[in-house]
Amino acid sequence: MRRAIVMGGSYAGLFAARVLSDYAEDVVVVEPDVMGDDGFGRRTPQRHQLHALLSMGHTQLERWFPGITDDLVAGGARLGEGDDVQFYLDGRLKAPVARARMLGATRPFLESHLRRRVADL
Repeated sequence: MRRAIVMGGSYAGLFAARVLSDYAEDVVVVEPDVMGDDGFGRRTPQRHQLHALLSMGHTQLERWFPGITDDLVAGGARLGEGDDVQFYLDGRLKAPVARARMLGATRPFLESHLRRRVADL
């Protein structure tokens, strides 16, 4: 495949661009929003909220962007594993989940790292 076009440059679009890069010579990501100084458009209301990737999200992130966990943690993201990860429901601690992992950071931080990785492909 010569060229692939991805509509939207948020998490889903960046992951799609990464996967398509294995099949297309050129991948173009089209983002309709005008980016602000913080690298995010007006249509990203949750841009200042903490984002957490649970175990499977983290596994897929590392699958498609090998080594990104180390880069994120070095830059300030928090990685919790095992007993560090606790889940609550209605104020009550739930039973521990074996081999649980959680990676937390702000959306701008995570997406900026993903954008750099996709741009380097």
